[in-house]
Amino acid sequence: RDLSTFDYLDQIIEYVLSSGDFPNVKEVWVMGMSAGGRLMQRYSMLNGVQNNYPAVDFKYVCKAIPDYLHPNAEALSSSSIREYMERKGLSPESVMEQYRTREILYITGSKDAQKYLENMDAFEAEVGDLCGENHKETKLFYKLDGAGHSEPSLTKSKMVKEFLWGNSQNNAVNDYIVAGNCRDAGSNIYTLSRTIVVENATSDIS
Repeated sequence: RDLSTFDYLDQIIEYVLSSGDFPNVKEVWVMGMSAGGRLMQRYSMLNGVQNNYPAVDFKYVCKAIPDYLHPNAEALSSSSIREYMERKGLSPESVMEQYRTREILYITGSKDAQKYLENMDAFEAEVGDLCGENHKETKLFYKLDGAGHSEPSLTKSKMVKEFLWGNSQNNAVNDYIVAGNCRDAGSNIYTLSRTIVVENATSDIS
């Protein structure tokens, strides 16, 4: 059968969390930039893997996204994602319900393409309608002042570090940056002690 990129992401995360080879992992960071951010924005909403591991803390960082999958029944019935949802036993209603509690940071540069910024504003408004006035407890939207479509400045921003680590003094986020995540292309998987990082820089949905 044909598998989507979502299926392969599921397999990576399932292996890490269920194989026994990474017994100390307590967190999963799923990140993407530009077209990769577009992929991860959809994955953060759609995947059912997170539901299988309630003891693991999942966090998603979606950077400089060109356009968004909106959390409504019409968008979630599109042919490009319907087959994946059917394989996972998901409905538009169940996807919207699981999305409400997922921790996600959407970040783009204030000098990115105007259309990208407008799309982000429209998406944030719809998320507010779906999740209510408390949506900012789990969904953060941030425009980095002075930044363009730049991977290093977005990833190294204070907002990303605070979202991932809070006030922790753990050095893993610095290790992650030094490890080479700021490359312009490619897919990367990192293990940082108790954290697994799945990152996609530019690849799109296939």
